[in-house]
Amino acid sequence: LGPRYCPGAAASEILTPVALASLVRSRTLRTTTPGRTVRVSLELTPMPKGLTMVATPREPHPPAPGPAQGERADPARRP
Repeated sequence: LGPRYCPGAAASEILTPVALASLVRSRTLRTTTPGRTVRVSLELTPMPKGLTMVATPREPHPPAPGPAQGERADPARRP
């Protein structure tokens, strides 16, 4: 369904940049080191007197299969 059938969807689409800006301005979000990506889920709920925002951290991507970084496939063998 699109904004025509779901007015709440239109409101959340329009207000997402406003919500993010207000979170940054309120210092709710902390800065991180350059190059690091932090993923969050932003839930916007239209209410009669405004918009409710909930930002929650998302789980990081699961590690890729195989040896972990810095780990050898066979730790018993050393050159």
